[in-house]
Amino acid sequence: MLKKAVQLITVDAEKAYSNDEKDKWSYIRDEAEELLKSNGYTYEGSGDYRMVYSYPNKNKVVKIPKLPIGQKENQSECENWDNAPSDIKNQLAEIYDADWNGKWLIQEYIPIESCSKSEAKKLSNKLKNNNVYIAEIDVWNVGKRNDGTVVAFDYAGNY
Repeated sequence: MLKKAVQLITVDAEKAYSNDEKDKWSYIRDEAEELLKSNGYTYEGSGDYRMVYSYPNKNKVVKIPKLPIGQKENQSECENWDNAPSDIKNQLAEIYDADWNGKWLIQEYIPIESCSKSEAKKLSNKLKNNNVYIAEIDVWNVGKRNDGTVVAFDYAGNY
């Protein structure tokens, strides 16, 4: 079912900025969203370019693009995960699997919990100092694991 939902997102990113393609993209995205919801996935939220759904058992999330640039965000997040030093990965939500073209990304579920501005800033500085290129880490894209570790769950870089 997850595979079918993300297979719906096949619009060529280069063409998706014309008005006709935007309408097509929106329809396909809505169809994928309905398929996920009808199979027990829960909408967790979205940013400008991606939507996030938790698995029925809340142990993982799937990130799917709302717009073609969301595919680039998924790819960027995978690059950051792959290239992060091992001692930094503990503070990034683990990526379990992803589509090479960015159509979907399966990641560790991190409960969204209030982190202070100083905790987010400390994590942001640590990631940047270790060459994990991120667009921005702030209180809205970090959470805490059950053990209290502050973790970035939205760490797409500049693309």
